[in-house]
Amino acid sequence: MRVNTRGCWAGICAGILLLSSAAMNAVRAQAERIPTPTYGMVIFGRLEQVIIDSVKRRDAEKLGTLVAPNFMLHVNTTSGPMVQKSDWIAQSLREPPFDSRIERLTVRDVDNNISIASFVWSISSPEAHSIAVVDVWNRSGTGPDNWALRVRYATPLMDNMHVPGEFR
Repeated sequence: MRVNTRGCWAGICAGILLLSSAAMNAVRAQAERIPTPTYGMVIFGRLEQVIIDSVKRRDAEKLGTLVAPNFMLHVNTTSGPMVQKSDWIAQSLREPPFDSRIERLTVRDVDNNISIASFVWSISSPEAHSIAVVDVWNRSGTGPDNWALRVRYATPLMDNMHVPGEFR
């Protein structure tokens, strides 16, 4: 009995094409889910990172330039403290250093002088937890870097966790 190798090869090729097509569709679907960073995401993502890095370096002077004179931190916990700029900087610099990253950043321009950045702030040490953050930025000059953080609304996403900069 003779086996039809032409039919076997045709079946194998059809199977490979079908698998390749499914793999390409999966790659396309994944690529569609990756957002392209907007101009605001780039600018405010960098500014948010500069704040985090300034706290790590204990650079109160740099923090002072990034935060508006009338800055307020609003923490949505049971005590619900509102922390003013000088207290926030002092408390942030007293805390032990920690590793963190910004995730799921979105930015909405209210007008040419106000932008709202929202993100999840994932802190990996010393206690791993995440914080939902909404920052209101005011333009403080004319260049792309001339922004000052006016208000930060922050909510820990786990019970019994704190927001860096809040009083404990």
